[in-house]
Amino acid sequence: MEEFDPKKFTEEAVNWLKKTLKEQGFEKVVLGLSGGVDSATVADLAVKALGPGNVIVALVPYLGIPIEDGRNRGPERDELKMVKKLNIPMENLFFGPIDSVVNEIDFTLNLKGLKEYDGPGDLPGTGYDRKEVKIDQKEYDIRKGNVMARVRMTFLFDLAKEKNALVLGTMNKSEYLMGYFTCYGDEAAGIELIRSLYKTEVYQLAEYLGVPKEIIEKPPSAELWPGQTDEDEMGAPYSIIDKVLYYRVEKEFSEEETFQFGITPEDQKKVLAFREKNRFKHEVPYVFNVP
Repeated sequence: MEEFDPKKFTEEAVNWLKKTLKEQGFEKVVLGLSGGVDSATVADLAVKALGPGNVIVALVPYLGIPIEDGRNRGPERDELKMVKKLNIPMENLFFGPIDSVVNEIDFTLNLKGLKEYDGPGDLPGTGYDRKEVKIDQKEYDIRKGNVMARVRMTFLFDLAKEKNALVLGTMNKSEYLMGYFTCYGDEAAGIELIRSLYKTEVYQLAEYLGVPKEIIEKPPSAELWPGQTDEDEMGAPYSIIDKVLYYRVEKEFSEEETFQFGITPEDQKKVLAFREKNRFKHEVPYVFNVP
């Protein structure tokens, strides 16, 4: 892969963000701060471009998920470490756990498999109760995770409307090319800063910017269910994913030509199959044009 220059990228990204916001008549941005390296890096760039007073950060966690990898909660949570590091004023901090909204949607959409009516009961408005049926846990996790992602963006876009700001996205190029996002959820944004960077480049940029080590080193995760990590879901580490995307997708090398970079046929097939499965996300909505 080509050598990445974090200093040059920072200078260009900061200038571009300033210029773009001014052209569109905005002074502020809103972004979701998750405690992960992507959002921490974007927040740092935004503060450099606009100043801490013009960066509004939202913490919108789902607190019902057990923390299994030692992540901090409460006043020591990693998101707040970045708020303090960047000197973002507390009045620019929005904290809104999404549990109540997600749980209500969970029940209303029957995500847990409460599908069968079982005679008279107490189901509101129907006179019937629901009978629990066995569901596939993975399907449930994914559906609920999609709900979480969309609820979070609803919070962010409403906050942006209130503050007359643009929603600043935190998606990287690896996630985008793999289709590893929720349509109308975490891929929704008014402006993006790091979507041209592979995840491995984001790590280099984060180190250059001085993002805390504990944020850089934690397993990448959207925290959509207990133990969930990006790399487990995609089936390969980002170091492999990025090489496959760079050589096979961006540079259009053949499978055989890519062998020289130490990527096995199995890894190539695995990564490209995941990408192909999600290709439709880059095409929707399909639009019928009248002939």
